[in-house]
Amino acid sequence: MPIDIDINFPADDVRAMFAAMGRAQTELGKDLGNAVRMAGYQLCRTLGTSTAVSKKYREFTQLGTSRKNQKKYQVISYKGTGRRQEFIVYKKGVRELKQTSALIANRGLAKGSWMWGAKSSGQKSAIGKKGISDSAISWARKYASGEAVYKGEDPYIKITNRLPYIREAMGGGEKPIEDALRRAAKGLEIWIDNELKKMQAKAVA
Repeated sequence: MPIDIDINFPADDVRAMFAAMGRAQTELGKDLGNAVRMAGYQLCRTLGTSTAVSKKYREFTQLGTSRKNQKKYQVISYKGTGRRQEFIVYKKGVRELKQTSALIANRGLAKGSWMWGAKSSGQKSAIGKKGISDSAISWARKYASGEAVYKGEDPYIKITNRLPYIREAMGGGEKPIEDALRRAAKGLEIWIDNELKKMQAKAVA
């Protein structure tokens, strides 16, 4: 019953998730497929919340006026690779700059990639569209894919994210991504505890 997100998670966090899935089966009577589905939902949700949405506009600095009726700006971009790039543009003013060169048209692309991965693995509601531009939602489909089986003897969920700068969007390095499974396991434990409280309340009533 693999949970494969193309990430090597710490063994302790993997064990914690399997323990939470075991509780879902023994304490809530869920079958293995449903336990995998719930684990996948929690993991997709934490991957999404761990991924930052950029500001609406790129950083820019006015350098001076060197053309008739146009001002010179230095604009900072992380487009494509996630690495800082500087380029010079000439615009009439900030308003025009924000409508063109400084505007981040694909704002939320990184979060959107997880959204598509979750959706295609049957976790449609795990990651919302809030903060993701329409353009990013369209492009995000290109960078992520998912598959899942929640029935039978070997249920699984698999999500692959191919966005070049996904790690940078999650804070850089391995830790923010690895932490997603730990927080997902904790989230599943909390959900199970709440469900048990509801069941106990109904029994008393």
